[in-house]
Amino acid sequence: GKTWVRAAGGARCRSTCHNGPWTKGSKSDHSEQRWQAAKEPQGGSGGDKRKDATKAVQCKPPLAAKPPAPAPEAPPPPKTAPAPAPASAPAVTPAQLMKERRPGLCDGRVVLGLGAALEHLASLAPATETLTCFHSVRAPSVSIRDYLLRIHRLFGCSLECYILSLVYIDRVIQRCPNVAVSALSTHRLLLSSVMLAAKFHDDRFYSNKFYAKAGGLPMEELNGLERSMLRLLDHKLFVRKEEFELYHAMICKAAGSET
Repeated sequence: GKTWVRAAGGARCRSTCHNGPWTKGSKSDHSEQRWQAAKEPQGGSGGDKRKDATKAVQCKPPLAAKPPAPAPEAPPPPKTAPAPAPASAPAVTPAQLMKERRPGLCDGRVVLGLGAALEHLASLAPATETLTCFHSVRAPSVSIRDYLLRIHRLFGCSLECYILSLVYIDRVIQRCPNVAVSALSTHRLLLSSVMLAAKFHDDRFYSNKFYAKAGGLPMEELNGLERSMLRLLDHKLFVRKEEFELYHAMICKAAGSET
């Protein structure tokens, strides 16, 4: 048998013996095609869309991992003075000073020569002298040479500072005749002049607190000696090459007479 079904646009006939397509009516065929097209979503079937989406996800390149953040650079060390020498450092002997080698200088003899020159000047001091800020009430118990060896051991300054020290002491004496190198004034003149030379010449130097402790003076007194010497020098610490070589030769000559 056949079954007639009424549909929009006319009658159509289909067979009940099988599940085949429509067999009657041109208009019905077009309606069936439109009905089949309406069931399928535009752009292809849902399965095709899922396949395309899966392919798109698979083909998408993986995200590149973020590089690790660089480690922060350590801050540069502050430009400070080196650590102070311990008070228990071994004393430097004249024999050890003679073994020191420095190009252009008479080696460790610079320290010995400065000590010999100051001792010679102190021996020429008058019996009566005018007291200044560089004079002590009584002569220190430590000798000039031992005091200089202590400064050399603790200050750690360059050998050029000892030559500049003698230049500064000589300039102070010339500008102020009341200041004389004697047993009462040599220690303070030596401490102040070497400290100024280290601050002017060397790249690294200590604080006045350390210099005062190494020299055996209160820091306030050493600060006053520094100001007084700078005022007497008119704040002129530069030494010409010819003048430096002259005092260098004098120190080496004094050191040679001792050895």
